[in-house]
Amino acid sequence: MLGLAPIDITGIQRGTVPAGVFRAAAERAGIGYRNRTETTEEIIRLAGLPWHAHYDSRESESAGGGNVTVVGLRALADALQVLGEGGDPAHNGGQPRGDKDPEVGIGVERWVPGRGQNRMLDPVRRSKVEMAAQGWLMGTFERDGWDVVDTHLTAPYDALARKGEELLYLEAKGTTTRGESVIVTRAEVAWARSHPGQCILGVWSGMIFDNEGEINPDVGYYTVQYWNPEDEELDPISFDYRVDWPED
Repeated sequence: MLGLAPIDITGIQRGTVPAGVFRAAAERAGIGYRNRTETTEEIIRLAGLPWHAHYDSRESESAGGGNVTVVGLRALADALQVLGEGGDPAHNGGQPRGDKDPEVGIGVERWVPGRGQNRMLDPVRRSKVEMAAQGWLMGTFERDGWDVVDTHLTAPYDALARKGEELLYLEAKGTTTRGESVIVTRAEVAWARSHPGQCILGVWSGMIFDNEGEINPDVGYYTVQYWNPEDEELDPISFDYRVDWPED
């Protein structure tokens, strides 16, 4: 998440995460570093997430001083995610399985979701996520014999796919989270509702950035599905759309 080189933990006291990790986290969050626990608490609160005493190792069973517990580290990773500066630390927690949507006929990988898409604050990273997801979805249909045209700048959908007389409107969503829900606009929802049976939602979840700041094309999980958004599938405040990931 932080773009750090692998750390040699030989000789490091058991249970202690090097301070450099927290300094890097502070830099990503745009705050000054003080110490492990205070920096972690500030980042978590900055993200609008609750701080719990047991994140501080002094409140843990071992009562170790000056460190952050494992649950505190998870909360720190979640906070960086909310702030839009990193990937979901649990992106490998899902269980992928090869699958094919019987209606669309496109081979996909699926997993059991955990968290929803966040509103990434970094505009450069957000753009890279969006364009990588769109490129993946367009490429998926092109490889299946569809003629695909990029329309994301001129229409309320990302691409138009044609095969013979069949016409589909493609909407791509990318997220560094598990993709339980994705953010959709009112225009996207209105178009999908007015074109039932013709709209495709493709979600690439678990996306991560490599050390060069680019999307790693070999990491993540994918689903391609028809979408006909109903009111109960939408959060009316944030307008998040709950993705229909299959259960194991």
